[in-house]
Amino acid sequence: MSMTISDTSDEQSQAFLRATEAALDVNDRYQFFVWMRLHLHRFIPHDLALCMMGGSPEEGLDGAHVQVFHSVPVVETLLRDFPNARSRWWHDIAERWQRQGRRAVQIPLDESASSTREWAALRDDGYGSLLVHGFEGPAGETPTQSLFVFALRAPADDAQAALAGAHMNLWLPMLYCTAVRALPQRSPPFASESAPSRAPALSGEAEPPLTRREIQILAAVREARQNAEIGRALGISALTVKNHLRSIMKKLNARNRAQAVAEAMSRRLIT
Repeated sequence: MSMTISDTSDEQSQAFLRATEAALDVNDRYQFFVWMRLHLHRFIPHDLALCMMGGSPEEGLDGAHVQVFHSVPVVETLLRDFPNARSRWWHDIAERWQRQGRRAVQIPLDESASSTREWAALRDDGYGSLLVHGFEGPAGETPTQSLFVFALRAPADDAQAALAGAHMNLWLPMLYCTAVRALPQRSPPFASESAPSRAPALSGEAEPPLTRREIQILAAVREARQNAEIGRALGISALTVKNHLRSIMKKLNARNRAQAVAEAMSRRLIT
């Protein structure tokens, strides 16, 4: 199944262009996480993203490194095991992708839940399937094999899964180029690197509340609306919107609008 921008609605086309432009400004791991949550998430919904990069003909997956990004709490077993590119689980993922003809593939977790503890842990944590795609390039400074794995807890029907797969095929070149530029090419072995966002507060831990108005404003910012546009929609001035944003960023300990939105999404304050 192939897909082009012309196949999407005008709104999706605009979102695609915004996401493409934003990708050009991604230069580090944190910006990569924000870009995935603010832009790529619209096309490839996910709660968990794994980026395995650096495989080579000489070392295979043993020379690769893995970055783990998650916007929801993840069980300790997965945080410990996922970064190990040498594991049987990653070799299984690579083999399934290759058997699919090196195109996007949906892998139901019930098929392989008993193969390794990673499969079982994902299933037990509420994930139903994985969306996998990869890239193989020339040997040299560019990693010769990279794999991207996305998982969503919410169940998806066949049509939604097919659409996500089509989007994955469409987005792979931009995703790969952005990851190569933003992610370190080596990681300490077995090191767990969670997404740069805070987990939901534990019981009894103080959590800065957002007002209903602040949540409305953040939701509008997520749609890339400017202060004046937000103000008109809510019947307030652009200056009032700006003041609300200052309050929001202080409460969420965010440096800018994009970080505030990513933090709010990680805490499930906005969808």
